[in-house]
Amino acid sequence: IGFGNMDWIVLKKNKKKHRILLYKKTAKGHVPFNKTGEGTVTWETSTVRTWLNNDFINEYLYEEEAAMLIPVKVKNTPNMIYGTDSGRDTIDKVFLMSYDEFLLYQYKLNKKTASSWWLRTSGKTKNTMAFVYNDRSVMAEGFDVTTDKITLKPMMWVNLK
Repeated sequence: IGFGNMDWIVLKKNKKKHRILLYKKTAKGHVPFNKTGEGTVTWETSTVRTWLNNDFINEYLYEEEAAMLIPVKVKNTPNMIYGTDSGRDTIDKVFLMSYDEFLLYQYKLNKKTASSWWLRTSGKTKNTMAFVYNDRSVMAEGFDVTTDKITLKPMMWVNLK
């Protein structure tokens, strides 16, 4: 569906609560997960989280659309292969898919994409994040958070009332 002059895939519908979970159909730019890589970077502390929940909303959504976004608890589960801690749960309007969510929704995603895209799940070591290759295979070991070679495919819950 179209939302904010972008195309999105509906991953889930909640008819009782009148909401849908949207996932960006095509990747958005080449963006580092975190600009510096200093300290221990997780979804909670990342610059990409700050950008998505502020600048992305303000730059790419109309005011009426931004008002439709629902803040939700985002669960940050450990890396399922390496057990790496992915940080504390957060409350966000816009977020990246986790490794767990990728496995849950992969059948609804494009078979192949033009680029690799970040997950919010930590990689094998400090300051690496898991990502999905353009052929939809997951690189659970991750890549350095400061690289700008990986793109974003954000998700958001939208209130339909």
